Amino acid sequence: MDKKTEMNQAITTIRGEVEAFARRLDTHRKLRDENRRNYTPDAFARWQTEALDVLREDAAKTAGKIRETGHTLEEAVKEANSLNGGQLPPDAELFKFPDLALTEAELEELAERHAGNPTMCRLIASYAERNKMPAPVAASPGKKLEAARAIAEQAASAVGCDPNGVINSAAQLAEHWDGFTRYYRELLGLEVPLKEPQAHSAGQQYTNRENYSTT
Repeated sequence: MDKKTEMNQAITTIRGEVEAFARRLDTHRKLRDENRRNYTPDAFARWQTEALDVLREDAAKTAGKIRETGHTLEEAVKEANSLNGGQLPPDAELFKFPDLALTEAELEELAERHAGNPTMCRLIASYAERNKMPAPVAASPGKKLEAARAIAEQAASAVGCDPNGVINSAAQLAEHWDGFTRYYRELLGLEVPLKEPQAHSAGQQYTNRENYSTT
């Protein structure tokens, strides 16, 4: 299996865990509303306590599965970004001429064109560092690892529960998954062309989780 396929599969697995948990959360909410109508206050309070304990345990297990898959994703990213001289495209010749000064815009263009080529990306990042220029995000192996970690960690956080109530961020993340992961997938070379990090900023909203009342 090639590493891009492995990365895609890991991201799909994480998405599946979030969506499945969101469905279980929705079932809990519907049952909660039904039981509130049908139970006495004391009976409902007992049910609520037990149900939330089960849901918190479910959330913890789901978050653990997501983080485990996240480690698999990180390893695939590391292996996909290992150097390989056989991957050098004709554009690599540009870096052989010390008198040829590339602009930031040209580096960005090269980075977008070769976002899925780790060896070329390393050349671009090295050129930027030597010439005290900002390295294009797409050319940074570190940014690719950060992208992998962000997908897993924010997904794991979205299914979390706090002691005072159930967090419903999982439903929001499941609904907006494509927009949330778009920028990260671009960094990983799984989507083209590279965009500005608008989706990344939007993705941060899922760490600002909202409670719904459990009383």
